Amino acid sequence: MSKPEAKSSTNHLPEQEAKLAHLTGSGIRQKFYNPNVGQKISFGYGIILAITVTGTIIGAILGDFHQQQSRNLLEDVLEETLLIDHLQLKLIQIQLHYHQFAGLLQEPEEFQEEYLHFQEHIVEFRQLWSELEESYDEPEVEETSEEIAAFNKLKNNEFLIDKYFQETEALLQPINPYQLSTEEIDSAQKLLVNFTLNPLSKKMEDFAEDLEAIKKIIDQEKQDTTVVLKTTERLWVHILIVSMVLSIVIAIFLAIYTSAAITRPLEQLTRVAKKVTQESDFSLQAPITTQDEIGLLSTSFNQLIEQVRHLLEEQQQAKEAANAANRAKSEFLANMSHELRTPLNGILGYAQILQYSSDMTPQQQQGIDIIQSCGTHLLTLINDILDISKIEAQKMELYPEDFHFLHFLWGVTQMCQIRAKKKSITFTYQPDPQLPTVVYADEKRLRQVLINLLGNAIKFTQTGGVTFKVEKIDNQQQTTNNKQPITNNKIKFEIKDTGIGIATEKLDKIFEPFEQVGQDTHKIEGTGLGLTITQKILQLMGSQLQVKSTLGLGSTFWFEVDLPLSSKSIEVTPVTPLQPIIGYQGEKKQILVVDDCAENRAVLFSLLEPLGFEIREATNGEEGLEQAIKFLPDLLILDLVMPVMDGFELTCRLRQLPEFKHTIVLASSASISESYQIQSREAGCNDFLPKPIETQDLLETIRYHLGLSWIYEKTDELSTQPLGTQSDLSQTNPVTVIIPPPPDELNILYDLARKGLIDGLIEQVNKLKKMDNEYMPFADNILNLAQEFNIKQIRSFIKKYL
Repeated sequence: MSKPEAKSSTNHLPEQEAKLAHLTGSGIRQKFYNPNVGQKISFGYGIILAITVTGTIIGAILGDFHQQQSRNLLEDVLEETLLIDHLQLKLIQIQLHYHQFAGLLQEPEEFQEEYLHFQEHIVEFRQLWSELEESYDEPEVEETSEEIAAFNKLKNNEFLIDKYFQETEALLQPINPYQLSTEEIDSAQKLLVNFTLNPLSKKMEDFAEDLEAIKKIIDQEKQDTTVVLKTTERLWVHILIVSMVLSIVIAIFLAIYTSAAITRPLEQLTRVAKKVTQESDFSLQAPITTQDEIGLLSTSFNQLIEQVRHLLEEQQQAKEAANAANRAKSEFLANMSHELRTPLNGILGYAQILQYSSDMTPQQQQGIDIIQSCGTHLLTLINDILDISKIEAQKMELYPEDFHFLHFLWGVTQMCQIRAKKKSITFTYQPDPQLPTVVYADEKRLRQVLINLLGNAIKFTQTGGVTFKVEKIDNQQQTTNNKQPITNNKIKFEIKDTGIGIATEKLDKIFEPFEQVGQDTHKIEGTGLGLTITQKILQLMGSQLQVKSTLGLGSTFWFEVDLPLSSKSIEVTPVTPLQPIIGYQGEKKQILVVDDCAENRAVLFSLLEPLGFEIREATNGEEGLEQAIKFLPDLLILDLVMPVMDGFELTCRLRQLPEFKHTIVLASSASISESYQIQSREAGCNDFLPKPIETQDLLETIRYHLGLSWIYEKTDELSTQPLGTQSDLSQTNPVTVIIPPPPDELNILYDLARKGLIDGLIEQVNKLKKMDNEYMPFADNILNLAQEFNIKQIRSFIKKYL
């Protein structure tokens, strides 16, 4: 480096040092003149602490000094008092010994022992006197003049003590009680008594009085010292109190200052925060009045308000977008369900119509069965997708009602028995004899759970069979919100199969959506939603689906659910026999079908017109209203979603007309959501039929609302069992002729059936069978229906012969 550059570099050093000193000084001044909150609080606490510590130290020094003096004086006084007390005691003991010598001359041993004690006490007296002299000759504290004068007077008589002890020794030493005669004892006693009366003994009494006088002086000093010690302690306490009061006063002053300098900005910030929270007004800003931490807090709070405002705006936008997406999804699913169910209604409707055709070849009948099976499977897939959508949207709810539990289980098992029979596997139903008859629960969802589990068990079982076990494991007495006691039955449902089983590592995945039971090599058709939906439904019921499985050996699924016992008497719904219906008894009924879809109208026309109903059609609500007013039908079947005027408005307008106040209106729609069903009932519909329409449901609903009695076609087998319990349709049996009993017996049976007395009915029918063999077919029909608790079917059956 060149010399000029070096010189320039060195010239910068003083400038940097000056700048550093300026910054340092500026930082110190900044801290002093504009301290932050921590420094303000620290300064205040420092001042209070300094005053408190200083006052305490001063009080401690002064108090300790005076206390130490007082303690030393008190110790000296106590020491001197103790010595004088001991001197007085020894002097008394010596004099006492002397007085006892005359009486012990005749007892040499006791005299000798007393003499030894006398000598010991003289030695102890001399030692105590030496200690007392030493305390006054070399005092640790300054003695009072009065005390010194008293001690000097006492000390002047010291020679008397020595002389007294010497003469006493001289008098006692020659006396030997072992060798004294009686006369010598008397002489010695007189000498001892005379010694106690001489002036020297009198002087010893004066010495004792002088000791007492000095003791009184010392006692007075003790009292004075105690007073001084208490005064010193009070002084110390006063100093501490003054320092504490001064500290409190300064603390109050600093608190006021802190309130003004710290609390006030915080209160302003708090008011703004409360207002923002209560009014959700994120346009507010907190005032910034200081540059300390509170100022930084206010700045950060303002920034937070701004960020929250932006986040809320984004959240609102996201919420609107999510709501729009959910609405779009719901609308899409509803529309897809509607659009899929509409053609399915035609497919399954005509499949059901063709199934009743008598002129079809076996090959054609098999094709119709395939159409029916595939259509039903597609409908199940649609329902599963809608259910999982409801679950994801948390819109699935339970709708409990009272239902006949035994008949419910019977219907489920009959359906599964048919499926199992088609696969040539066994199906075993094991009901507990203690099962309740009528319970309060969501029948539809419980049936869905059982059908899913039993259907899976049958589907994945190729050999062996499926066992369905239902048992009551507990019942508890509970109280409702209305304080009404109810019995809560805990029912365990168990489905066990001998199917393909599930690998252990896959047990946790089977309840996830779109996961299928079994190995990849055993995939069977389905969406993989059944177990997911089942688990969610059971969770809504307060239960949990459990499973244990061994790969290749089978699986066991079970769950426990609380089913409150109902006290209501429920009559089971009659199940339509397999015999084809060819008409109904009574006058001709007129039905108006209102649907914008021609295929739907055609299905209903093809189903109902051959049975003797007069069918009228309308393509929309407005046309349906005109047709209804014109023809006054006995029953209307109307779609809910139609152009021009929908089914809701049509129903509302019909109910406003007096002639249609009690007309039966059935809603039939491919939109099967709960909201549609509830809305249809609120509009005035009597019942709801989901599309695709099941023929049996349609006919049973019409029969129920119109009070019809069907006329069945005579077949090779008289069927009195519900659908699903008959043997294969291809089997034929000779025609059975039913002969009813006399009217009196019929009236008794009908009365028992009307009252629901199953046991009495069975007993009466058994009597009827014994009465005449020709009544056997009639009795067997009633017994079969009685075993199924089909009270309504029994009444209908008996009524036909009245």
